Amino acid sequence: MELLQTVTQRQDERKSLLGMIKLFIADIQLQFQKQDTPEVKLLRLQQAEQAVGVTVHEDLFKSQDPTLKNFYILKLSGIMEVPQAVSLLKSLPEVETAEPNYIATIQGGL
Repeated sequence: MELLQTVTQRQDERKSLLGMIKLFIADIQLQFQKQDTPEVKLLRLQQAEQAVGVTVHEDLFKSQDPTLKNFYILKLSGIMEVPQAVSLLKSLPEVETAEPNYIATIQGGL
């Protein structure tokens, strides 16, 4: 998850005085642009995943392609119905789209 990597890098940067100053300035710029810090975005995603009951969070594509590496399959515990979970996830600014992963089966004999 790219956002998690960004937050981890920022935590590492905070270990030095120069890094703390750099992040302080970057965070002020984000505030002026009315944008959230990566930490706030990650927390919002984690809270949403907990609310919908995510039990597994896996990459849809095993790729480093920037276009493909941000697609995930979430498996839910069932504490929330899938349509409500999809709606909640779609409401997040960090989520471009969310949709059920339909699984089709064939019933009956030939």
